[in-house]
Amino acid sequence: MSCKTEGEFDELRELLDTVVLSEQAYASSLPEGFAEEAAGAGVEQPPVSRAALAQIAQSVIAEKEASWRGYRASYTTERPNTVDEAVRAQFPHLLFGLRGFCPVTYATSGLLVEGKLHTAEDPTSPGFIVVEGGTGAYALPKPWAFAFSQESSLRAFVADPPRYFLPCLQERNRTEPAVALLLGLEDYLPGELYVAGARRIESTSLSRVAGVKTDAATQTGQRDPYFDRNYRWNEWDLRREALKLVNLMNMRTHSSQTAASNFRRENATQADPPKEVSTQTMQDAATQPPRVVQYLKGMRGTESSEIKQVKTTISY
Repeated sequence: MSCKTEGEFDELRELLDTVVLSEQAYASSLPEGFAEEAAGAGVEQPPVSRAALAQIAQSVIAEKEASWRGYRASYTTERPNTVDEAVRAQFPHLLFGLRGFCPVTYATSGLLVEGKLHTAEDPTSPGFIVVEGGTGAYALPKPWAFAFSQESSLRAFVADPPRYFLPCLQERNRTEPAVALLLGLEDYLPGELYVAGARRIESTSLSRVAGVKTDAATQTGQRDPYFDRNYRWNEWDLRREALKLVNLMNMRTHSSQTAASNFRRENATQADPPKEVSTQTMQDAATQPPRVVQYLKGMRGTESSEIKQVKTTISY
């Protein structure tokens, strides 16, 4: 940023005075006292060394840290460490909380102003405040280093850090999701989208609802059965079926011919044509009269020890 001359600051101060005098003529969306703060920012402040600023910050932290709801703060002039030197050199803002933007300016005016990250190259950089700890849903998982656009912002932040960075995680994070992504606060976005008025029940709408009569019945008559006869629920039946299949796999196969495959056999038959011959054979026939045979019954003993004679006729 180029340096302003004293004449340019005088012109800007006159413009701001004009805005302050005419503030009653229109409704401004800027915070109250914003013009006065801007005019006061143009006045050069005596520079304070970083060593003196560190003493001031440490004294304020030791005095007011007990009222910060578990958060702890410390002053430093060193940027956060990282194992990736490319990130440290090319993207240093990724190592800071709120991606290097000044939390005081954003919390008070809603403007995103970059903090001064290069303490070695920029002598006007006031340094950094490292905040860690906390309790509840907004506890910081790791230490966050905050950069500031000017010395006055660092002084205001070190007096009460939760006042400036907690609104970025709470109210402003819900109302401005696009800014939350820019500040690297996507982990703190709410998981549920709430639409105002969607959960409100109007009493007038309930009075206009007409009664609705509905009937419900349960079928108790004949129902079509759906049985699987091949289903086996017993473990031992399943084991028995598995053993049967294994036994079939181990059996030796054999060939057989059925009624459907008897025409598929490979064979050859040779037939000679019938010969015109005649044969005369003498046939003797004879008859024999029936023979009468007599048997004795009871030779091996009976209940009455009686022997009977049985006569049988045998025909040939």
